[in-house]
This record gives sequence, structure tokens and C-alpha cells, in this order.
Amino acid sequence: MISRQSLLEKHPWLEAGKEKRFIIMGDDLDAALSTCLLLDRNPGYVLAGIYNAYQELVLRKDYYDKLTTNLHNTIWVDLDICHHACHSLGHHMIRYSSKDLLSSFHNSCNLNEIFSKTLQNHFPQKYPLGTIHFLMWLYDCKMPADEQARLLIWLADSSFINAQSHRFRNNVKDWINNHFQMDFLADDFENQLDTVGFEEKMREFQKVLQNKGFERGSGQVKSKHLGLSGYQCQPKRIPEDMFSLLRFVSDTLQWSLMDHQINLKEVKKIRGKRVSIPTSQMLKEYGDLDNFLQQQKVFSYVFPYKNTLNYTCF
Repeated sequence: MISRQSLLEKHPWLEAGKEKRFIIMGDDLDAALSTCLLLDRNPGYVLAGIYNAYQELVLRKDYYDKLTTNLHNTIWVDLDICHHACHSLGHHMIRYSSKDLLSSFHNSCNLNEIFSKTLQNHFPQKYPLGTIHFLMWLYDCKMPADEQARLLIWLADSSFINAQSHRFRNNVKDWINNHFQMDFLADDFENQLDTVGFEEKMREFQKVLQNKGFERGSGQVKSKHLGLSGYQCQPKRIPEDMFSLLRFVSDTLQWSLMDHQINLKEVKKIRGKRVSIPTSQMLKEYGDLDNFLQQQKVFSYVFPYKNTLNYTCF
């Protein structure tokens, strides 16, 4: 089990305060929740951009114009960025084996990396929740009493489905009790998430999201009782739809969000190339993950499945 103090000592850029930093966020509900909480706890933080579909950077023009000098003061939220100058906060599986050096992640915080989880040996035990759950633990947040707020938090990264008995319930319990000791999640986990009653509430809440125009987004997992999807609210129009999602999150969770913190009126876009290859092919052609990342000049990547590597180059 790890403590907040030890984690903040290793990653001081995660500590709440008034220091000015830039945020570049992912493009789904978990990223919106996590970004909103960071902006609430850190009044000096401003949104500098959105990483859309892991293949397009939508950046504030003034940030883009000084991109190189801004990187060291930027937090990439709900993302795993393979760049030595970046501070990224993510929870996807990024290490194939214990022999990988992953030197480009020296300044980043990945939740599987904290506990030395590797694709080769620990894929079924990888982190099963969202970035928002980790940040709520880090900032010692309480689970909101408001029902819609709680449903929104459990919807992030399909966490309520992962916590059900037909998916990864034992793994979720392990992370809640033994890795970060997320006591604020324990009651819902034990008494709500695996029930048809909770799913009925979630079904009605997803109708609310749909009526507000939020996109369902991609996702193949289904809930145990009613076959609900994760509904990740991935916007089609970037950045316009993301502003609506951030405002909805802010209003629902009652987290402060100031206009100047999400000012992306004038943007520049950088298009990358996203590729998916079998893990076996990567190892056969490059020998190991470090060599592959270096030769391909990979900017971001993830192992979504044990036999697949998705990566982006710019």
C-alpha cells in the first residue's frame, strides 16, 4: 500500500496549490472529471489543449507558439505520454516486462507503474478504475451525496461495470482495499454496483446524458443485469463539445471552474498517425519495447489488450 505523502514526494507536480501549470487532457468522461478536479484544486492551472482520439492535438495558439518551452510545465491528464519533458498522469498498461527501462516516463505518474505491473505477468491485475478515482483519493475527496454526481464518477472508464462480478470485481476490490485504500468507494462497491437497482439508476442517468447531447462514445463492455454500456461521453466537436462536458461535470460535482481556465477560443491542431500492431510483431522486429519506442519515435502508446499495442507518432 502506498501513502499520499510518498507519492507526492516522488511527483510534487501533483500536489494541489496555486502554481501556474498547463493541462492537456484526454477526450472522454474520465479525462473531463479528472481535469475538472485538478482545475478546482489548483486555481493557477489552465487548460492548454485536448488530445483527441490519440491522433490529434488541439492546442491553444499561445501555448502552441511556445510549445517547446511549455512542455516542462504541462500535465497531461488521463494520458500516458512517452516524452521525457512531459508530466503525464495515466493508468493504462505501458510496461511489457520488468526489463523495460521506459526512460521517457521518468517525470510521469502511471498507476500500474507505481506497483510494477507488467503486461507479461500482471495484465489481469492492472488498474481497473479511472484516473478520477485516483485523484479523489490523492486529494482526500469524499464521495458526493448527490446521486447523479456518484453515478457520473462510477461511469468513468466503465468502472461500475469493471466492479461487477461478471468482470473484474476481485481486482477492483484489491485496488480499493490494498493498493490505495480508497475507503470513499467501499460502500458503493460492497452494496450497490453489482445490483440491478444500481443499473436501473444508471440507465436513467444515461438518458439524461443523451438528452443533453453527450455522445455515447466507443466501448464494448456491458453491465451484468441490463447490458448497459460505459457511455464515455466522447465529444465529436473539439473543443466545443468538451466545454459543455466540463461545465456539466463542474455543475454536477460542484467543483469550481473559471472561464479563463478553459479558454480555447483560438486553437492550432497537430495531426499524428495512430497505429495498432500485434505485441508479438513489435518484439520480433525490435527485440524489446524500449528499442521500439526509440526507433519509432513514439509519442504515446498503450497496451489495450495483452496481444495488442496502440501507438501514436507525430
